[in-house]
Amino acid sequence: TVKQQLQTQAGYSPLVLSEMDTIFMATYAAGNIINGKLGDTFNPTTILAIGLLGSGACLFLINVAIWFDFEGFSQTLGNFFILAVYFLFGFFQATGGPVGTAVMGNWFCDTGSVKNRGTIFGFWTCHQ
Repeated sequence: TVKQQLQTQAGYSPLVLSEMDTIFMATYAAGNIINGKLGDTFNPTTILAIGLLGSGACLFLINVAIWFDFEGFSQTLGNFFILAVYFLFGFFQATGGPVGTAVMGNWFCDTGSVKNRGTIFGFWTCHQ
């Protein structure tokens, strides 16, 4: 699994990996509420684009931490950096659910689509 690879190849401890999960899920949960409101207040496609770009930037920063061996410089620095990135990553990932659903709802607004909206959204959410 990915966690085993992060332990053996990148040198992360099981404690840090569990902290990564906790921080990600906490900011993801809060981000669903906040990003849903942002998507209702501002242009939802812009909020979704910011979430996608932010998620990509976070993944890049995680790879930078592994490539440049931040753990090797200082274990505290490496752990703090990866946890800070995961904090942001959870928030950016949370744009997909509420804002993505709002954008998809705008695409399927004709009478035939409204009639089959449950089926359309059912197939769309199968990837989760």
